[in-house]
Amino acid sequence: MTHYLIEELLVSAEIRHDRKIDAPSVFRFLILHLAAFSVFFVGYSHIALASLVVFYLIRYWGVSVVYHRYFSHKSFTTSRTFQFILGLIGTISGQRGPLWWAAGHRKHHRYSDTELDVHSPHNGSLFHSHIGWLLKKESLETDYELVKDFAKYPEIMWL
Repeated sequence: MTHYLIEELLVSAEIRHDRKIDAPSVFRFLILHLAAFSVFFVGYSHIALASLVVFYLIRYWGVSVVYHRYFSHKSFTTSRTFQFILGLIGTISGQRGPLWWAAGHRKHHRYSDTELDVHSPHNGSLFHSHIGWLLKKESLETDYELVKDFAKYPEIMWL
């Protein structure tokens, strides 16, 4: 019985790729979210509120349209110059570069809800599927094989 349990744990750890926490990622994550509390220590202004709304919309659009629709699914075409501008806009979201995001999303679709899907709720908790996977060392790597169509552009690689 004990031997069977140990073997099962080893197989489980192998499937999950021994997901170790990346300390710098955790630090950046905590600092970013703690910094949000600074809003309570500054005065209100219409400019600050307008900036909040504008930058929120840019960041939302950068992920939804640029990273998701363009780089992950190639839902539309554009010029190489505008492609670079879109990539720059996407980086404002703070969700790494377009190749990392698109590779992760394409892998997610390929292995959705299996052990190979890095942010599947079946691989851990609800926290892991939404945030925890981002704090793991393995999530820092970009699988360039999944984004060969965009990895051929040096300016996109630079992002």
